[in-house]
Amino acid sequence: MKEIDIINMLKSITEFKQELTDLFASYVIADNGISFVYGGFEDGLKINSNVNDLVFRFMGINSGEDYTDLKISKHEFEERAKKNGQYYNHLAGVFLSALFQLWEDNYREKIASEIDIEKNSLKSDLFGEVRLLRQAFTHNHFKPTSGLKKLNLLALLKFQIKLNSIRKRCMK
Repeated sequence: MKEIDIINMLKSITEFKQELTDLFASYVIADNGISFVYGGFEDGLKINSNVNDLVFRFMGINSGEDYTDLKISKHEFEERAKKNGQYYNHLAGVFLSALFQLWEDNYREKIASEIDIEKNSLKSDLFGEVRLLRQAFTHNHFKPTSGLKKLNLLALLKFQIKLNSIRKRCMK
């Protein structure tokens, strides 16, 4: 039987914690970025209420292009950028996917080998629930799935997802 490598396991857990912190910081910055752009757009409308589109200009993507525009109608942007709108849902889905993949592809196997067990034998209730949320976001277009009934640790998020779904139906 292999000796359990406590020192390396603690190092791996510390690395994992730092990556989780960095990932969450990226999420918070992006979340605030949506609010910042939305606020700037609203301020711009106060100056010129005749604006119909929001245009983001990027350096040329293809060689020979000076720039590439991403154009979004005023109405689409207002709907997508409001709290719990499409942009926030996409951001949450990306965050949950990255969070789960960080565990599943990097640290689960690493920590399991350091305590001398198979990867699939190392279970985490938290990451099991993150997986269910990720599936609802990425595979069911941000709509609740029956898997959310299994949430225990993240039950508050299950309630919030249901609430958002009800709000959207009521606004139609």
